[in-house]
Amino acid sequence: MAELGQIFSFGLLMISSWLAGSAVEKSGCPGLVGELLAGALLGPQTLGLISGTLSANLMLLGDGALMLLVCEGGISMDMQVLKQNGWRAFVLAFQGTMLPVFFGWGTMLACGFNNLESICSGIALSSTAIGFTIKLLQAQNLMTTVKGQVITAASMIDDVLSLVLLAMMEELRKNETEQPPGTEQELKGIASEEGIGLGLVKPIIASCTITLGAVVWKYMVEMAWESGIGKRLESEDGKLRKGPCLLLVVLNLALWAWIADYTGSTHLLGAFLGGVAFTEIKGMEEMWQSSIGEQMLPWMVTFFFTCSVGFVIPLGELVKFKLAGYGLVLTLAAILGKFCSGAWATNFSHPAFMVLFTQVGTAMVGRGELGFVLARSSLEDKMMGEEAFSVTVWALVLATILGPFMFRASLKLKEPEGCEDAYGGGKVETEMPAA
Repeated sequence: MAELGQIFSFGLLMISSWLAGSAVEKSGCPGLVGELLAGALLGPQTLGLISGTLSANLMLLGDGALMLLVCEGGISMDMQVLKQNGWRAFVLAFQGTMLPVFFGWGTMLACGFNNLESICSGIALSSTAIGFTIKLLQAQNLMTTVKGQVITAASMIDDVLSLVLLAMMEELRKNETEQPPGTEQELKGIASEEGIGLGLVKPIIASCTITLGAVVWKYMVEMAWESGIGKRLESEDGKLRKGPCLLLVVLNLALWAWIADYTGSTHLLGAFLGGVAFTEIKGMEEMWQSSIGEQMLPWMVTFFFTCSVGFVIPLGELVKFKLAGYGLVLTLAAILGKFCSGAWATNFSHPAFMVLFTQVGTAMVGRGELGFVLARSSLEDKMMGEEAFSVTVWALVLATILGPFMFRASLKLKEPEGCEDAYGGGKVETEMPAA
């Protein structure tokens, strides 16, 4: 009977999550907001409908879904976009990653949280939701414009930089002492030469090294594919065979996730680089989407938001008036940090500067999976307490809700003639594949 009760609880959780996500999406907001609410309400922190071993297993399944989602981002990466707009996109992404860290850190300190919690909160606010960004661009028919491609490229680089920050957080966690979060002893341990020096430099070096290694591996995979392996993995109709190709992608994902974790980076960066190896293999993205991306991954991502993140959200803390107020203030800092990155949209002297500044800046505001991963990791590793976590979740959720509305509003601004010439061209020749 205990097993039957768990099956019933699991079914109720999934139905509730789907209904909540669908209802939120109809209002124009990302469905993850409803999924988070369902997980927080029914999970072990509140009603306790899902708890114990089942809760742990569902959270593990959600973490696996995140690895597949990050891998999909690598497979879907358009190298041509990065080559054409790489420099501007990198500067835009770098500023858009670092400003939320500093703004979040300063805001949390001003709200009375300790230095470690403030840094972790700022890092959690650094990531842009590339999936939501691409959906917004597609809905407005902007994917084939240079403006849309610059935003897409910046979002890709933003995700990579956020993964490096995640690796830095994980390394700091390994070097921290067993003292309670925020104590003087803990902060001294983190601030030691080994904790701050190696804790910050090692993951950066490791991430850069494995990224270079993954680029070399990508070209090796392409050469091997062209030498005849690709033909062997094709069916009679010329399409890739799903079974062998999926096995190849998953094995490569696992290999690079292990390499990244072993060298001191984060396994999620490894999963991303594992997908990059196949980004220019003809038919690979189509095969992935038809077998994993469209059929399986949406439900697995629901597991991630509902279980891996929703289960650790303390609703009791979240609804406290003081913490909600701090969350609103932190939301403003989070939005401002991303919005300012739009300053690199074009040259300051261009007539369309203010319009493009606003449009590109608002396109970067929405947050996604990695922000919640960073916040949850900080909570679980005792690098921030429940109050700081609740304030950070408020900011992540509100920025995610407000981002799409801000971007749509910015598109109503009147663009000067030759707006697309701000990038040196108009339409790009090929469409970016859907993420």
